[in-house]
Amino acid sequence: MKAKQVSSLPLGDRKVRVQIVGFGVVGRGVAKALLRKTQDGKPSPFVVVSITDRSGSVFDDAGLDLKALVAAKDKHGTITHGAGRVARPDWDGEAAIKNVRADIVVEVTPTNIVDGEPGLTHIAEAMRLGKHVVTANKGPFALRFGEVARLAERAGVALKYGGSVCGAVPIIELVRDALVGNDVSSIRGVMNGSCNFILSKMESTGQTFAQALEGARKMGVTETDPSQDIDGWDAASKVVILANALMGRALTIRDVDVTGIRGVTAEQVRAAKKRGRKIRSIATLTRDVAKVAPVELEEGSPLAVDGTLNVATVQTDLAKDITIVGRGAGQMETASAILADLYAVLRERIQVRGASSDVRPKGLAGLEVREIAQKKVATVDARATLGDAIKVMRKKGISQIPVVRDGVPVGVLSERAVLDLLIRGGRKKLDELRVGDVMGDPLPEIGHRTPVVAVARILERKPAVLITKGIDIVGIVTRADLLPLVG
Repeated sequence: MKAKQVSSLPLGDRKVRVQIVGFGVVGRGVAKALLRKTQDGKPSPFVVVSITDRSGSVFDDAGLDLKALVAAKDKHGTITHGAGRVARPDWDGEAAIKNVRADIVVEVTPTNIVDGEPGLTHIAEAMRLGKHVVTANKGPFALRFGEVARLAERAGVALKYGGSVCGAVPIIELVRDALVGNDVSSIRGVMNGSCNFILSKMESTGQTFAQALEGARKMGVTETDPSQDIDGWDAASKVVILANALMGRALTIRDVDVTGIRGVTAEQVRAAKKRGRKIRSIATLTRDVAKVAPVELEEGSPLAVDGTLNVATVQTDLAKDITIVGRGAGQMETASAILADLYAVLRERIQVRGASSDVRPKGLAGLEVREIAQKKVATVDARATLGDAIKVMRKKGISQIPVVRDGVPVGVLSERAVLDLLIRGGRKKLDELRVGDVMGDPLPEIGHRTPVVAVARILERKPAVLITKGIDIVGIVTRADLLPLVG
């Protein structure tokens, strides 16, 4: 989904301010890629002002020394070691996103397909602050693609995730740009390099699955815990992203039929080889199918690639079959995709809105809104009847309730609005009217770690504020909640 432009104004001659959240293999690859483009005689339009890893954050408004930070991470396993005055051990990713003035957040924390965190919260908070997002993190999209995309549209920011699918293989860009106007009927291919390496090794050496897996581990082809790869969940995440982004299907990872490669035996691989065939883990996406499973392919099939290569064949109505092959994993390969997305944001020439201040306030002013948020928050669907909404409000003891549609806040229903309706003789209509017919404008949304002083300024104009963590609404704050603090 293409984000709305906040402004048609260009960024001008100033550097585009980037912050990197996550400084593992991919994060360091992004830093190296930016360094390489600076050193080859072409000045980079980007300046990295903040980096976060598990030890905290480093921040310098004038720009960080990327070479020194990569070296520190490689040597000490942390970026805050010896960083001196630029180190902020108290800033995790969410705090850094909120406190650093930046244009683009590069979110490259590890993929989590259980709940999408912490990447989901990082991405959502960045967009709510008006920051563009570039990410290779599959978790948030595998679980809640539609909500994340809608939040980007509402916030008016760019959301780029080309690096989340097949690394340097630009399959999303291929379909969205080069094949625009074509109707895509299917996408099929090898979308996990680790699985492909293991199956290729079993084929060429006669090794068992366990032997090939151990060899892949020693070579660094798989993660220390390779289960997401070999059990098919990494490829399934990519299927979900492609389904939502390119085929308009509203899928989550729970909708994908997944079979990993643990059950592939050396005997099966040998038997297939004798028949002139190869076993590969194939992801298949059509209008009706979303599947990942080992499949026998003809040896000459364009999908029968070897080693860590990824490949995808896109079937269209006009261009027919288009096949794209490349390296789908690796530090610099994924960094290449992220760099391409950074330049894509730059090309769109979207003027970002101002972010929050660089330094957190002290004392009472540093109190975060999560500490005063009401715990009895509830929501009601816009399609529910007024009678249903009133029952919820009475049960919760609340005078106003956020209204949602497809998980996204679209308005607020207040007790005052219901009373006005009753005064006008609308009692009989309570079970006939829908909430969406009488709701007011949506309440402002604020991250749960936003300073209370910032919320107070909003409450000068609005009756209440929704408190969110990532995509979820976790509380509501009214003007009355601030009275004990000022009293």
